[in-house]
Order: sequence, then structure tokens, then C-alpha cells
Amino acid sequence: IKCVSIAIHSHILHRKSNKTMEIFDEKLHPLSKELLPDDYDIRIPEQNTIYRFMRVLFTAAQLTAECAIVTLVYLERVLSYGELDLCPSNWKRLVLGAVMLASKVWDDQAVWNVDFCQILKDITVNAMNELEREYVQLLQFNVNVASSIYAKYYFDLRQIAKENQISFPDELLTKEKAIKLEALSMINNRLQQPSSSSMLASNQSNSSQNHTNSNQVSSQQQSSALSYLTLRRSASVEFTQSQRKSLLIIS
Repeated sequence: IKCVSIAIHSHILHRKSNKTMEIFDEKLHPLSKELLPDDYDIRIPEQNTIYRFMRVLFTAAQLTAECAIVTLVYLERVLSYGELDLCPSNWKRLVLGAVMLASKVWDDQAVWNVDFCQILKDITVNAMNELEREYVQLLQFNVNVASSIYAKYYFDLRQIAKENQISFPDELLTKEKAIKLEALSMINNRLQQPSSSSMLASNQSNSSQNHTNSNQVSSQQQSSALSYLTLRRSASVEFTQSQRKSLLIIS
């Protein structure tokens, strides 16, 4: 969690602009009843502030280390797909959305939105549902995480730990474990997506239409694959000199 919080802090520090959406603005959609300071949208949070926010969520929901890694994957994917910047005004809600989705897709015992409302007591279930819907749409329903992607993030976070003298679990990332995690994300992705059969049923009237629909699905998959490949990361991490939106440099 601490390594992920360092990565998130670096995103905020090295952002190019402040591109965001209303749904992620903490003043428009507050997470608590406490009044925000006037400079909430320009005051950069400390890394420990980000870490404490994440630790509360992970501890209360009993989330795993794998969930922390996938949280960063989803967060960077949303920033890339939505062309957004991680800013002082939106980082909490963007991180919350990533944690919430990662817990459902990757954790053996899924955490419901109402459970997060027990952690963040001032937010309603409807507000959590709205945040989740917007997040999934920005992800284009792509919650798959290939084993190669997971491995790259895993080793990048180990490098962050080494550079910041943070102890990292000695558990090895095996090929079998990475493949198992990838399979789990693919299964949950199919469950998350709208039923393709029900959507096609209303449009199927003859064989030519079926052929057209299959071509459209194929082209969408190809487009998704191209976007997916852009998220592949190198094993090295650069912080201060990087001009890219993503913290983990795209290979």
C-alpha cells in the first residue's frame, strides 16, 4: 500500500494539467461532512496522507496485496482512457473508485458498496453506485489484467520499495499465480459486462445482421487490445524527469 501511495503521490506531483470530471471532484461530491479548505484543489497532499487514506480502506475491508497492485493498474487505466490528471481535487475519489472495483474483481470475498459506506460513513450507497458506474464506463468495461501487466506492476513496485527503503513481502510472484490472477479478472470481467446475448437478441432478424454484429464485436475487441497494449509497463521506474501522464513508463 505504501509503494502504491508513493506512485499516486508522484502522479499528482508531475501532472501536466488539472483535467478532471465533476464526478471525481471532492467538493462537488464530498466523502465526509467536514468542510474542505478553500485551497483544497491546489494543495498537494502529502504521501503519508494518501497512504493513510488507502490503509483505512484496505484494513477495514481486509483487502489483499494483490488488490493494491490492481488498484494502481485500474487508476492508471482510467487516467489514460479518460485523459484525466490526478489532482488535489480528485485523487481521493479516483483512488476510491479503483479500490472499490479492484476489491470486487480480484478479492476472493467481494466487498459490496454498502460495506464501503460503513467505512466512509458520510457517503451514501447511491453515491458509491454512481461513482462505480462512471468508473466502469471510463474503463470501457475493460477490467482484465494480463499476467504480464500484473508482473510488470509487481516488479515496478518492488523497485519503488527498494529506492525508498521499504520492506517488501518476500513472497515470489510465480507464473502460476500470475496466470490464476489473470483468469480471475477475465471471469469477473465477463460478469461485469452487460449480457451480449441479450443485447444482440433484439437486433437479430437474419443471418446478415448476425454477421455484421460479429464483425463489430471483433473490431471492438481489436480496438480494446490496442488500448490494452499501451498499458504495458517497463521494469524501470522514473519519477522526476518523466513527462508522461503515467508514472510507470510505457515500454
